[in-house]
Amino acid sequence: MRYFAGPESSWTTGQSIAVGGGNELRSAPSFEKLARATVGDEAVDAALVGRFPAGV
Repeated sequence: MRYFAGPESSWTTGQSIAVGGGNELRSAPSFEKLARATVGDEAVDAALVGRFPAGV
């Protein structure tokens, strides 16, 4: 962080720098278990094949 507070960073403009501890290197989290617990297996299975049951 010293770099961004010092004069050597004066040329850095308009940059988006992610400070995520490597989160961008991992794949996105899967929320399938949460969805199954929330709406049930039938609804999740239907959604995964492109069908959406009534009432969900």
